[in-house]
Amino acid sequence: MRIGFEVSAKAARLIGRENIADVDGALTELIKNAYDADASCVYVGIDIPFPDVPNRVSILRLKELVSSEDYSEILKYYDRDKTIYLSKRSDLSTEDKNRLQTILFAYNRIIVADNGTGMSEEIIKNAWMQIATSEKEQNFRSAKGRIKTGAKGIGRFALDKLSKESIMYTRAGDQKTIRWEMDWDQFTNAHLLKEVHADIRSGGTSLWRVMQREIGSEQVDQLDRYNWETGTLFILSPTREPWNERLFQKINTNLRSINPFGSADQFDVIVYNKYYPKYSYRTERVAISKKDYDYKIVASFDGIDTMKISIQRNEFNGRAKYVKLLIGSEEHVISLDEFWKRDKFRLSPYTKKDFCEGENDISLPCQKIIDIDNYDRLRELGPFETELYFIKNGNSNNEYPFVNAVQPRKRKEFLRKFSGIKLYRDDFKVRPYGDEGMLFDWLDLDTRANKSPAAVSHRNGQWRVRSYQIVGTVKISRGKNPLLYDTANREGLTQNESYYLFISLLQKIIDRFEFDRQYIYREYRIWEDAVKQQLSVSSTIQEDVINHGVDNDKRDDEKKNDDRQSNEPRFTEKEYRETIHDLIEKNVRQSQEKQLIAAYSSSGVILNTFFHEFNGFSTVLASRDSQMRARINYLLKDHPFEGPEYYDPLKKLDDYKNIDNLLSTWLEVVMKSVQIQSLEEKKIDIAQEISKLIELWVQLLAEKEIEVYLDNMMEEPVLISFSLTDLYVILNNFILNSVWFLEHNDQESRRITICLQRKDNSLLMEMMNNGPLLDEQYKREPMRVFEIGESAKEPKGTGLGLWLLREAAERHSGQVSVIETDAGFGLRVLLSIE
Repeated sequence: MRIGFEVSAKAARLIGRENIADVDGALTELIKNAYDADASCVYVGIDIPFPDVPNRVSILRLKELVSSEDYSEILKYYDRDKTIYLSKRSDLSTEDKNRLQTILFAYNRIIVADNGTGMSEEIIKNAWMQIATSEKEQNFRSAKGRIKTGAKGIGRFALDKLSKESIMYTRAGDQKTIRWEMDWDQFTNAHLLKEVHADIRSGGTSLWRVMQREIGSEQVDQLDRYNWETGTLFILSPTREPWNERLFQKINTNLRSINPFGSADQFDVIVYNKYYPKYSYRTERVAISKKDYDYKIVASFDGIDTMKISIQRNEFNGRAKYVKLLIGSEEHVISLDEFWKRDKFRLSPYTKKDFCEGENDISLPCQKIIDIDNYDRLRELGPFETELYFIKNGNSNNEYPFVNAVQPRKRKEFLRKFSGIKLYRDDFKVRPYGDEGMLFDWLDLDTRANKSPAAVSHRNGQWRVRSYQIVGTVKISRGKNPLLYDTANREGLTQNESYYLFISLLQKIIDRFEFDRQYIYREYRIWEDAVKQQLSVSSTIQEDVINHGVDNDKRDDEKKNDDRQSNEPRFTEKEYRETIHDLIEKNVRQSQEKQLIAAYSSSGVILNTFFHEFNGFSTVLASRDSQMRARINYLLKDHPFEGPEYYDPLKKLDDYKNIDNLLSTWLEVVMKSVQIQSLEEKKIDIAQEISKLIELWVQLLAEKEIEVYLDNMMEEPVLISFSLTDLYVILNNFILNSVWFLEHNDQESRRITICLQRKDNSLLMEMMNNGPLLDEQYKREPMRVFEIGESAKEPKGTGLGLWLLREAAERHSGQVSVIETDAGFGLRVLLSIE
């Protein structure tokens, strides 16, 4: 015997009332159906005099709202005090409370009307009344060309979430208006689904007349400009769940962004809240003008492998000429020209004009910005696009003079209404992404910021944008992104592999914007610190201590010989305190840098710990060939070896000698950078020191057929205050980086060149190799190569070498940049001689 399944009535209740999270989600489902039906207007009338059962209520107001019969029954549950108010009794049973709610909520009703295509009797019977069946799966494009957002055939059960009973009037084409009525409590009382029925009948009344009767003339007047020949109207009463003002506000907030910014498709939503008029609302056409945002990020993924990102800057003011810096107790006026002339603003897209008038356009393969094993997943994800706006709600032009002033009040109001990144499928919002609640920050921007809390001007840390600072849209499509589909309860997308890849790509887009914005702020902080250091009393005091020491007697003698013959101290106590404070802050920064470097420098620590042992090894390596050769000659009595050539020990020693020389040179290169005396900053002949190091590298790289040259274009020696360790960090990391790429690139010759030349009061060091060009992913943003974790090596490198190089240069107020070249790769290091 064969038997079939029976579906319980409870299953349908689970699909609707218990599966939709909240009432604003249920309302959105009805509005979504109106959008799919090509409506140009949706009216939502909220007539709810009793959002919840009141603990205290005015007798006069209660009599105005309820019938005399209901008023008499309501009095059973309230006590009258000495005023004109009733207070709810505290001894009510659960049954009493439920009965009181039933009486009061019967006076609540919600009306939802749209002027879409409506439904015929045939569609109601064969589609609307069939659970989990939707004609939208086959006919997914509307007559207006809209891509229909629904497809599961369960959106109609949102009615059950909103009310216990529903009445629907609908009219399609030139057919009669149909009245459909449903008591949703049948699903609670019935055993099987087939026992549940709806009542349906057709009538002669037009839909517009029904609206006039149910909505009222005052509200109908504002709907008169729309065509209501066809459409659908729902009357939902009594309401099922309590409401409150927060929920009214949430509905309006979510409806504001039901369509993306700048949508040309007319879809007006009108909310009329009878008893809470401040929450009445009408959708408005929202456009963001240029003065209302600081950055605009437009990006698109082609669905294959290419990501295009346009970063449009609107934050910076190129007209600012000066900055006022308070150094100690004295204010200094400094020209900003020197700031914009810095080396890092030489090349596009980082010139002054680029930052103040232009944009940064990036196009690169996704495999360069995201780690992924299976690139078929990218193509399965499908194309998408996004438009984001970074909007700060406060002025910072006092601290940063190159920043435009903003209108904080206007921006705060805009962010209050529209904050969050919204997700749209075919121009209709996918809830609840970017809405108030758990998925407001669905890209985990705040989590990223908490892990990297650095300020935008931080010299080392990475600044991260916060969720409340950015608004915008992400657009996907039902047809092009089939793997980004809704969960069963319509509360978001299914979190599959494609979803997480989608999130990662969006975060990478935001990461590009964050780097772009931090670039100028970080460079300004470096420049400002250098100016303050140069002009500060702290610098003068430190220089004085370096030159004269701290011996009080010696200072007394010097004071006696001072032309000023003054008994006053050279510096005030406040100046000494400020100097100590500056030194403490500097030590804290340096300590943090050392901690970060130490985490990746265990090999250097080992070399430093066993320095003497390794130094001994180097000595042995340099001499053991000659010692072994002398011993062998002694055993052979200085006669030639007689025997098979393979066993000739002297010939084998020649091979070992090459290996020993290589190891000895390598140890010398490494150990030079870890010697304690090399850490000290002192006057050095930089050309001479570079020459010494290159001599070692020439020997070391001969085996790899890589030539290293020093092109010294200076007529006389130049002394510069510098740490040998930092000089070695700069040279060694560039050479090591060059070696890797030269070995992985086919070419007839391999060459590294270091060029030194004096440029006014600066020393310019240009380091070049003839390997591959700068990787495509860095062409538009070459300065990213100096960020931690950035690497073009395959497999992925540590991304530390060039960051360490930059840090070493900037410790001495140096500037590092990438050389724009059509052959090979190069870096510029500009150091101050004074």
